[in-house]
Amino acid sequence: MTGRVAGAVLRYLAVAHFGRGRGDYVAAEYPPHWGAVVDAAVSTRRSLLDHLWSGAESGTPAAALESRLRPLLEAIVSDVLERLYPPHA
Repeated sequence: MTGRVAGAVLRYLAVAHFGRGRGDYVAAEYPPHWGAVVDAAVSTRRSLLDHLWSGAESGTPAAALESRLRPLLEAIVSDVLERLYPPHA
């Protein structure tokens, strides 16, 4: 499941970049450096994600899983965007 999180973040990046006047989103390969950045952001939260997945396997209700997953996804995406586009000092 953690691999799906990384895949979702990569797709988010691709769709977000197509909003910059490049036309409709078309599935294509991602820039090579995106994968490493996404993997690093997901890796820092690996134990939290693993804990979440174990809860899913033990019958935690979907609504509870969603409420725990959403902030993790938001943190991962924020981390990725900050790494790719650091704020100017």
